[in-house]
Order: sequence, then C-alpha cells, then structure tokens
Amino acid sequence: MNSIPASRRWMYDRMYTGRRGLKESFVHGVEKFITIACQQQSYVNEGKLRCPCAKCQSTKIDGVHTVRLHLFKYGFMSNYYIWTDHGEEMANVDNNLIGASSIGINATECETSNSMHDMVCDALRQHGAFDILENSNVEEPPNEEAQRFYNLLSEANCPLYEGSSESKLSMCVRLLACKSNWNVPDECVDFITKMLLDVTPVNRCLPKNYYDAKRLVSKLGLSARRIDCCVQGCMLFYDNDYGKNDGALLQCKFCHMPRYHDRNTGSSTKKLVPVKTMFYLPIIPRLQRLFASVQTAGHMCWHYQNRSTSGVLRHPSDGEAWKHFDRVHPDFAADPRNVRLGLCSDGFNPYIQSTTPPYSCWPVIVTPYNLPPEMCMTKPFMFLTCLIPGPRNPKAAIDVYLEPLIDDLKKLWIGVQTYDISKKQNFMMKATLMWTINDFPAYGMLSGWGTQGGITDKRRLYGVGKVTSPLTDVDTLINVSSGRATEESEKIIQLEEQVRKSREEARQSREQNKRLQCQFQSLFNVVLPLLPSDTQHILQQQVDQQSHDNHDDQQPPPTGHYGDDY
Repeated sequence: MNSIPASRRWMYDRMYTGRRGLKESFVHGVEKFITIACQQQSYVNEGKLRCPCAKCQSTKIDGVHTVRLHLFKYGFMSNYYIWTDHGEEMANVDNNLIGASSIGINATECETSNSMHDMVCDALRQHGAFDILENSNVEEPPNEEAQRFYNLLSEANCPLYEGSSESKLSMCVRLLACKSNWNVPDECVDFITKMLLDVTPVNRCLPKNYYDAKRLVSKLGLSARRIDCCVQGCMLFYDNDYGKNDGALLQCKFCHMPRYHDRNTGSSTKKLVPVKTMFYLPIIPRLQRLFASVQTAGHMCWHYQNRSTSGVLRHPSDGEAWKHFDRVHPDFAADPRNVRLGLCSDGFNPYIQSTTPPYSCWPVIVTPYNLPPEMCMTKPFMFLTCLIPGPRNPKAAIDVYLEPLIDDLKKLWIGVQTYDISKKQNFMMKATLMWTINDFPAYGMLSGWGTQGGITDKRRLYGVGKVTSPLTDVDTLINVSSGRATEESEKIIQLEEQVRKSREEARQSREQNKRLQCQFQSLFNVVLPLLPSDTQHILQQQVDQQSHDNHDDQQPPPTGHYGDDY
C-alpha cells in the first residue's frame, strides 16, 4: 500500500474490525467519488452512473442512490485506483500507481479472470473506459480494426431486459462455456436455449439456439481456421502472402494422395469431406487484444519498467539471452511494447480408452513473456495456436504444420498496427520467438538438431548444432546462449570434426594395409615352395614377426565420449 496515493487508500479500507460499521473515511470518500462522477457529461445527459462496486464491476448503469448503496454494501471492484470509467485519465494519476497495480496481481486474481463470466465483464468494462477516454480529448483514435471490435462489443452489450445485469453477450459466452466444460452436445444447448426462451417473459435478446450464440461470439474476431492437410503430412492445402497458392489443389504435390474422401455413389450431399484437417488459431489478433484491454495493456511493459539490479534471475528479462537479443536487435528493443514469445509443444493421446489404437495429437502453445512472472505462465495467457492431428507423431514433418504460425511470425517481425488503450496510441507491434519449451524428442523435432548419441551431448549443453529447424525461417530466432558459451561450443564442434576426420583417415589406412597384406600373402604362398627349405624357414619367421607388429600398430583408438577430457 505504500506506493498507492494517500488520496485513494480509503477505497479498500471500508469497515471497522469485526464488521462494526463503515469507516468515516470511506463514507466521505464515496461522497467525493459521487460528486466527481456526477460532473461528467455522461451523467448530465443520462442522469445515471456506471456502478463500480465489486458486484456490478462497471457493467451496470444505475442512479446515484443505487450506486452509493452498492458501494457501501459491496465496496469498490478490485484495482480501481484510477477512475477510468468515471472521467479520470491514467496520465492524471501518479505513475507509481501503475507499478503498484502490476505488483499487486496474484495467482488468485489470475485464476478468477479465467472464469468466462469475469472475462465478459472485463471486456465490457474496457469498452466503457474507452467511451469516456474518447470524450476526454484522446490523442489518437483507434485504428479501423480496433474500432470495429469496440463497436461489436457495444452492440452485444445490450441488457437482456431493463434492469438486468446480464447482457446477450454474457449469456452466449456462458452457454458456450457450458458446452465446452462438460462436453454438452449441440442438441442439448438448443434445448437449454429453448427452455430459457419459454420461461423468460422478455426474450428478444436471448440466443435462439447454439448456432446463434456461436455466431455472436465469433464476431469478436478471435476465429479459428481449419486447414486441409495431406494424409501423409507432406503439405498443407493453404494460401499465404508469400507466394504459396495450394489452397485449390485436389491432391498432394508430392505423394499424389487425394485431398478429399471419395463420395459414395448416389450420395445426396455435394460437400467434399477432407481426409485430414488441422486447426490454426491466429496469434496476431490474440496479441492485439492484450493491448485492447486496460487490465493487460499496462502490464505489457512490465519487463522494461521492473528490471532487476540485484543480479537475481526472477524473470526471463533478467537473463543473458534477453540482454543479448537487445544488443543484437536494438531497433526491436527500443519499444518495450514489442512482444517476446515462447513456444511449447508435446504430444498426447486424447482418447483414454485402452482398447483404442495409439493416437498422437500435438498442440502448439505460445505465451508472451512481457507480462509479470505471476501472469505470463498462467492459463489465460497461454495461447493455443496449432492443433496438429494424428494418428502418428509428425516427427520431421512438424514444420509443415507450423507453416501458418511461421507466416504470422514473419508478419510480426515486420510489425502489425495495434491500438494501445493504456497510452491511447496506435503503434507497430512486433514480436519475436525467443524460446521453445519441450522435452528432448520434441526439441529435436522443432529445432532440427540431433538429440540422441554421445556426439550431441555438448551441442545440447550449449544450445548449438546443425540448424535445419522449421522455426529458423523466422529471422527472429536467435541463439539463446551467451557469447562466451557460443565460442566454447564452436571450439568443441571444431574439435569433434577433427577427431571424426582423423578416425576416418585411420580407418581407410587400415583397410588399404589389409588389402596389401592379402596381396603379399598370396604372392608369398606362390613363391615360397620354390625356395630351399632353410630359406623358407627364415622367411616364414620374418613374415610372422612383421604381421604381429602390424597388428599392434593398427589397433583402433579406444571408443567412448572423446570430448569428456575437455
């Protein structure tokens, strides 16, 4: 609380110990808040205020008397030190407040925000904040794409009926969450919506079925793409902005396997069913949404504002790899809003029945590292980008399925226009892939490096080796090792190459000596019977002694980890 302005400490100090009544400082503070809020143009026009209590979360508009009672009963919603929904701008508040709010986030709040209902309330609150900021001489309006999102959110934020705290959007999201969390069939969701329509007197804003709810939520822009694949994993039937135009092909260019199943004779449907399909969830709009919300936009610069000077590694930004990247790419590091990403992938069997044949499905998850440590590795900020289908392990062909993600990473390296609501500015958001998190088999697949055998032990130790990675098409993938480690690893690789060449030369020399020895033995066996017996005995002893000496000289060097001495 030391970094919170003294004028706002009363907000979360509501009651005396033992619930013996409201504190006078809180009552006076609420009256001051009501007075400031009533001076805004929105209250002058409508005569109502957004209620910032812990129950309404600024999603409900009520009269002054109701707002006052809600604040006395429930208190203010969490982290509302800056009254953005009631005419206050971030620039007018002490900058220390931003750091305090970033430090004050804990795991419990992140788990709470994981709730679907809280997510909708948070999204609605951001749109309300934007409306007020827009009326307060905003320096730069949102770009066209961000404005479209805010407009769609505003249209979906109509209450179910007058006085309702639920909107059409929140009901649709809760229905979809019900289907997802408990694997409810589409017909069951249709039955639930029909039951709600029958028992609700005012039902013009309720979704009529599962399709209606899904269509409303899908308008918010976080879409998923289905991309047809070759059944052998050779290619994707996919078009991109870099000259690939394979979306109209009917068979694989490499193995010539068909794209679609053969239709049955006399079938009434004309729809073509693909043999194999993968899902791709574009990463660019998901990163843009982090800057469209006041709750997360301010935290995207945490790594820059909270750098450690104690030498303790508490965040990836304190590591040498992060600092090395900043030195190599100063243009990227100049804007702390540019995003550093980590990628994680592994296979799993989605079917739990023991009688089913083995099936390996590979999700690819991307997470931003700009956020504070308590946020960046939590569930809400781990974005599923690719879902690679089975039934077999993709192995070396995983780069085929990562192609849409790589295309988006190329765009992000150049920059994508994004609206930052915390600074009310449009900027070119860039992103780089810094790390991958996986076990050794997946590490070999993603990097294209060898992860088996003694020769790769020290290459794995220093993170270098033969680079044939599907991700190295992105200019942003760099060596995560420090400069000193890279120099040491290069020396080890050169030494390994010298030892390999010397072993190959020694092997070829032994084979050549063996061939010459066989030829000499054949000639000696022909000539020896023609000589006198005493001469034969002497020559035979000399030949045996020479053969014994050659055998000792041609013993191969001992095997093992020849690099263990270094």
